[in-house]
Order: sequence, then structure tokens, then C-alpha cells
Amino acid sequence: MSGVPKGMFLPMSLAVGFAMIASFLISMTLVPVLAVWLMKAHGPEAESPRFNRFRERYLHRLQTFDKHHVRTLSLYFLLAAGLFIGGFALIGLDIFPKVDAGQAVVRLRLDTGTRLERTEEATQKLLALAEEVVALEISTSARPLSVRSLLAFRST
Repeated sequence: MSGVPKGMFLPMSLAVGFAMIASFLISMTLVPVLAVWLMKAHGPEAESPRFNRFRERYLHRLQTFDKHHVRTLSLYFLLAAGLFIGGFALIGLDIFPKVDAGQAVVRLRLDTGTRLERTEEATQKLLALAEEVVALEISTSARPLSVRSLLAFRST
């Protein structure tokens, strides 16, 4: 990758990479230590009936899914494929939108109060230079027009 995409995405990808590394290191070092410190106060027999009900329901659902594992996995893969295809269709492929690279904007700046004849003369020189440098064509839906014919059309 080079150019503009590199300038845009390299810093972002580095930030995401470093954030993931930091998250991994914190989750493997700091979180277990803090969990041990917080759980010392409760002791091993401190269980709530609410948590026991949750654990029993969870184990029952796991056993049900285990009995019907083919159906559960099939449903999961169908749902995941549907979400993937739907997201792909909605998001699309382009990182940057399509643009017409053939367009250009040229601004001709003259001193304030320049006479119309001088402005027209400077515009004609600029148009002659543009036609020399590039085979300039402005396309419309009907037929292509040269810059000179477009100016003649505007002046009528």
C-alpha cells in the first residue's frame, strides 16, 4: 500500500494493533490479579441463589444444544452466512467512492475591475492552453462538446 491509502490507514492500523496487544497483556496480567484481590473477601462458600438459578438454566440450555448439535450448528452457519452476505451487499466493496478523475477545475483570477474584453482575452488564452495540454472534451448526455463550443453556447 502506498500514497494516500497508506497515509490514511497505516496510523489507524498501528493504533488498532497496539490497542489489541495492550488489551491482551492487561487481560493476562492485571485482570487475574484484581479478580483474586476482589474475591478474597467473599470466600469460596459465598454463592447466591440467583447465580445458582442462572447456572442451572445455562447448563440445561447447553445440554439441549448438545442433543441437537446438528440443527444448532446448521442454524448458526445459515444465520452467519446470511448476515455476511447481507452485510456485504449493503456495505459494498469500495473504500473510496468512485470519482471522475477526468474532471478538473481551473480558476482564473484577475484584478478587481478588469474590463470584460481583457477577461475574455485571458479566458481565451487559458482555453487555448488547456486544449494544447490536454485533449479537453466536456461530455454531455447528448454529444461531446469542445470548450470553445461550450463557451459559444453559454454566450447565446
